[in-house]
Amino acid sequence: MKRILIILMKNNNKYIKSFKKSFNNTAILYFKMWYNKNLISFIKKHKIDGIILTGSSYRILQDNKKIATVPKEILELNIPVLGLCYGYQWIIKTLCGRHCITSFKNNKYNYKKYVLKINEPIKMPKSYYYFNHYDYIIKVPKDWKILIRNKKQIWMSYNKEKKIMGLQFHPEATSIGKLFYKKWLKYIS
Repeated sequence: MKRILIILMKNNNKYIKSFKKSFNNTAILYFKMWYNKNLISFIKKHKIDGIILTGSSYRILQDNKKIATVPKEILELNIPVLGLCYGYQWIIKTLCGRHCITSFKNNKYNYKKYVLKINEPIKMPKSYYYFNHYDYIIKVPKDWKILIRNKKQIWMSYNKEKKIMGLQFHPEATSIGKLFYKKWLKYIS
């Protein structure tokens, strides 16, 4: 059974319940807060097979202390990483820079649901996914492939070689979450 570390970018019990429900005992889940100083040693000690960086109410482009961040080494451990919304933005900002992300005009909060079909690296049927964020990705590193885009916004992309994937939406908040994470576990095998 895969060991998955879910790094909570926001202290929220709702996230924990959503992930437990979505994984439905198909993996051993560990939950740690982003500010935990021992994340790297925890990952090595527990032989983690995959990492998920969750969403957050923090804003990735804010210049104050209200920014959640994790050690950059997480992206260098050769362990698959899935970034969700804020977690995805953190990955892209870390690898590509601040200029790869922008904000909605007038700091407008975007809360919508869209029907999407995911074709790779995992195949998912058309389904609703929830988007809720202020900032969005407009550019990814050169070794990444853009999978879903809406005008300037990059909603899903990944680095095939490193199995690092980012989603600007939340599968765990939908009825299709169980299927998504089942297929993600197979993908990282």
